[in-house]
Amino acid sequence: MLALIFALGLAAGVLLTSVASYAVDGRLGAASLAGALGAVVVAVALARTAT
Repeated sequence: MLALIFALGLAAGVLLTSVASYAVDGRLGAASLAGALGAVVVAVALARTAT
């Protein structure tokens, strides 16, 4: 379970990097932002059920 939470955290980091690269160009990477938020929500939900 801990490995899955860690992997979701890494995925969120990668997707947030993508969002930041869009922001540098003055655009919004909506799909990347949605994926990052989804990964964080799932990771938090898993962490809450694991404890």
